[in-house]
Amino acid sequence: MTKVELGRELSEADYDQLARMLSLVVGGKIANVEALDRFLTALVINPDLIKPSEFVPLIISGSTEEGDLIFDSTSEAEQFYGILMRYWNQIRACHQLSQTVAAARWIAARKFRAVLS
Repeated sequence: MTKVELGRELSEADYDQLARMLSLVVGGKIANVEALDRFLTALVINPDLIKPSEFVPLIISGSTEEGDLIFDSTSEAEQFYGILMRYWNQIRACHQLSQTVAAARWIAARKFRAVLS
């Protein structure tokens, strides 16, 4: 997957594919796309970098080994991981943008207060 593809926002088909794959995990902690969104957001805002090798097993693991996500092919696994990493990047970009906007607002407010003083 190229860098351009990793930066591309998810389509409805991508969200549907994620939902379908997550539904195959029996008894997993991340049961749907909404839970995945909350989970990835929590990881993104964490001040410590958490690598995909640390968090992906939580996404694809079921309550038992038989409940784990099993891919039918290498292509299916690549597609899932590609969509998952694009979603991770999408959430990171949104968080970084919100931090930038917040910083700009803080600077503008300080300048405004300085003008009023």
